[in-house]
Amino acid sequence: MNLENKKKTGGVIVAAGKVSKKSKSDPLFKLGSITVVKRVVLIFQKAGISPIILVTGFGAEDIEYHLSDYGVIFLRNEDYEHSEMLDSAKIGFTYIKEKCDQVVFTPVSVPVVNPDTIVNMINSGKPLLSPSYKGKAGHPLLIGSSLLEKIMSYEGPDGLRGAMGA
Repeated sequence: MNLENKKKTGGVIVAAGKVSKKSKSDPLFKLGSITVVKRVVLIFQKAGISPIILVTGFGAEDIEYHLSDYGVIFLRNEDYEHSEMLDSAKIGFTYIKEKCDQVVFTPVSVPVVNPDTIVNMINSGKPLLSPSYKGKAGHPLLIGSSLLEKIMSYEGPDGLRGAMGA
């Protein structure tokens, strides 16, 4: 894996939402031999991302305990029951905006990404990048720090997708 990137790249993972059968996004669900949230953290680490910010909410204590030895910085969305993913992302972005040149962002519900894909994104030189499959954009997102203020000030419709479009 080539980690030639000179830009400091941090990561924000959002795992704040309440778990339901409908959402199927339980961060502590085992996927193979490890949990979903641990898998995402390990993928970020393998891609050379540091620091890694994990925004928790529902089940925060259990998630934080589970990853206590992984060098992750935990932030909490105390209002997770009345907020959207963008609100949790803003918590992470506020913390990391001055610490990195770019940020890789993903919700915890995307645990199967090849670290090489992330490294290629990091090394792309693009200020905003999303991988796609069959023409449909997905996660993780690469966001240049210069764009974070615009995203954090966004109050319009469609959450993070709306912020990216704006």
